Amino acid sequence: MFFYHFRVLFIILLLVLFPLFAASADLPNDFSNGYTELSVSPDEKYLAFNIENAPGLYIRELSASATRLVASGRAVAYRANWSPDGRYLSFKNIDERGQTPCIYDTFRDKISELAQPAQQCGVPSFGNRLQLAFTTGKMLFVTDIQGNILRKTELENYANLTPLSADGEKAVYNDLQDRLYLLDLVSGKKAELFEGRQGLFEPRWNRDASAVAASSLNGEVFIHDLNTGKVIAAGPGRHPSWSADGAVLYFSKYSFIPQQRMLDADIYRINRDGSALQKIDDGLLWADFPVATKKGNLLLSDRMNGRLLKAQLKKSADGRELKIMNTAALSIPFFEQGAERQKGAPSINTQDAVFFDIPYVNQRYDTPDWFNGNSACGATSAIMCIGYYDLVEDWPLWVRSPYRHLSPLGNYICSIYSYNDYTFNIWASDPNGTKGYGGFGHIVRNGSEAWSDTKGNMADYAKRHGLSSYVDWYPSRTKVMNEVNAKKPFVLLNSLTGAGHYISVIGYEQDAGSVIVNDPYGNKNNGYANFYGRRSTYDWPGYSNGNENLNTVWCFIYFRGDPPAHPDFVSSSVQVQDSIHLGAEFRLKTIIANRGDGGSEDAFAALILSDDLIYDYYDRELELIPMGQIEAGDSLMIDRNFVIRDSLVSNYYCLGIYADYDSTNREMVRENNDALVYVKISGYARINAVEPDD
Repeated sequence: MFFYHFRVLFIILLLVLFPLFAASADLPNDFSNGYTELSVSPDEKYLAFNIENAPGLYIRELSASATRLVASGRAVAYRANWSPDGRYLSFKNIDERGQTPCIYDTFRDKISELAQPAQQCGVPSFGNRLQLAFTTGKMLFVTDIQGNILRKTELENYANLTPLSADGEKAVYNDLQDRLYLLDLVSGKKAELFEGRQGLFEPRWNRDASAVAASSLNGEVFIHDLNTGKVIAAGPGRHPSWSADGAVLYFSKYSFIPQQRMLDADIYRINRDGSALQKIDDGLLWADFPVATKKGNLLLSDRMNGRLLKAQLKKSADGRELKIMNTAALSIPFFEQGAERQKGAPSINTQDAVFFDIPYVNQRYDTPDWFNGNSACGATSAIMCIGYYDLVEDWPLWVRSPYRHLSPLGNYICSIYSYNDYTFNIWASDPNGTKGYGGFGHIVRNGSEAWSDTKGNMADYAKRHGLSSYVDWYPSRTKVMNEVNAKKPFVLLNSLTGAGHYISVIGYEQDAGSVIVNDPYGNKNNGYANFYGRRSTYDWPGYSNGNENLNTVWCFIYFRGDPPAHPDFVSSSVQVQDSIHLGAEFRLKTIIANRGDGGSEDAFAALILSDDLIYDYYDRELELIPMGQIEAGDSLMIDRNFVIRDSLVSNYYCLGIYADYDSTNREMVRENNDALVYVKISGYARINAVEPDD
């Protein structure tokens, strides 16, 4: 019989091995050793930044080379803002209390909170007179440096970024469609920016508030000139940053092979009016997060080598172009960590989370041993959505890595199969050059078609399984909520990795400021690659709730059908006496609840005996207990006497119940089917040696 169990605890002992697995495989580029969120103070005394493999808000004193940790935790450095005099740094802290708008005083080395912790707050931004703008829920506040409220305005929705203009009288914010609006804080009037374009985030004022730059969900950079009303499309780019005088916008442009590997990241510049667009770096690989100084130099992140660089900008020999002529690495000495430092939390469990479950499949650890699944995120995400609708039967596969386990759906990713008189026998090469078929071959294709339209091919793959599907190039948070509320999973193409990554969306929280997904490459909050990708939470571009950020949202690929009704068995804690004797009756009590949205078929629970708190196929089924049919929302109480008739050596064992032990019912999650507890079993003495008679 087959047991489909993917308990997290089952592989605790293998955690130390995951870095070894990752180091030996072809991983997507995720810049795990890079510096991000660079921001230089106006007086050019400090550089603020984040370190990807040690997340937090750091500042480096540029003249003295001293580095301080202001606050630790993922996303706390996101869009941190300097005051005009360079003394204060504003940021959003995230910890077990919630989200808190804060400022850090570099002179006094002190953090002050501008408001009480809340479930949702925004990143504070400065005006020229040290006013600060930030949100708490839907309310936008403007305060002084002590946190005293100067103005407040209710927005239509919660916005994480509400940058304040230099005069403190205007702010930019986004709606649920990720459209950007200019709000006059004095009159209360608002006007839409960027001519009806949606999917924009990270608005940035230039120095004199004559222009706003923004990024798009699909990885492009735009400028709105407020004097002329003209919108300039700067082209593909990320992480825009204005020059000190506000006349030039710098940004990085990525080059990559989709879903395979990162090739390069270059620095570009463009004038505010859209003229003089040019690449300014030569010979640098993966240069990112450019920030300009008043002296005309650039600070940037060398994400290939994990360094911070200071670059000199000089005119080319003909005098027509500005180029990065040379660079020097900035040392990051051991940082100071004061006693009052605030520690962030990797994630906040909010009360408004909405999600449903679909089967979890891992592109590396659930595919056949002969296949390298590192490039199969698309096919793996697709089969999770298809499996949710019960359109394919389980096709059991034993897999060796990261431990020996059964994969019910892994064969479909790369093996030939037929469905509805169509055979999925198109091939594509995995990173090792091995031919993979199934969903991988159909989506990736071979020859000149390879990787040319994985999105369209994925939609075709869904249709050939009887689902309604198309590629939506205009994603929004409202659409996320609509699909999830209808219990229809879909695939989202994003930039969790440098070359792009497919994930299956199953939920949201914070009004889709964070999305809940099944990530086929594991949970990036724990560091890729791992086996824990079920129910991973990532932040939407422009939002910072303490999780890894999607960075871009290129498109949605829908998988629409009639939502199925499945049972979900959950076994509660076991009550049993502390000591049991072999052959003697003992009483055991537990409850098996059906927390799914469908009733169950007749099934059996197993009384199990294990050497640890994780049930697997090595453990014993001592007795079968009829469960009958359990309707959604109902439960079964097991309260009866048992006898252990096995021959056992006296020791401590784990005893408990596993619901639906032979997998009669189709469940999306089986990790919660068992409940075990340690008990002492008195049996036979352990014989360590036998001494023969003389």
